[in-house]
Amino acid sequence: MDNSASLTALYARNPTVAFRNMEGSGFLADQDNEAVYYLNETGAAIWHFLQQPATLVEIAETMQAAFPDIPCQQIEQDVSNTLLQLAEKGLVVISE
Repeated sequence: MDNSASLTALYARNPTVAFRNMEGSGFLADQDNEAVYYLNETGAAIWHFLQQPATLVEIAETMQAAFPDIPCQQIEQDVSNTLLQLAEKGLVVISE
């Protein structure tokens, strides 16, 4: 896997993963691997957005609208990094 998420892939929540909200941030519990992962506020926002499968571009555009003072390139990089980390751990699934 390279160091940036695909712009055209659809990202979706892994249905075996549960989310627990903790005042803006949260935790993901992976029932298959019996592991728990912390999500910061950006990660939690992306997880909420993935209630429906979405592309990196769709997520970044929504985040840009919510945080217009943050440079678009930074938001896209943060979303890309988060999606890659979630995918590497099997917490989200990807379809091209």
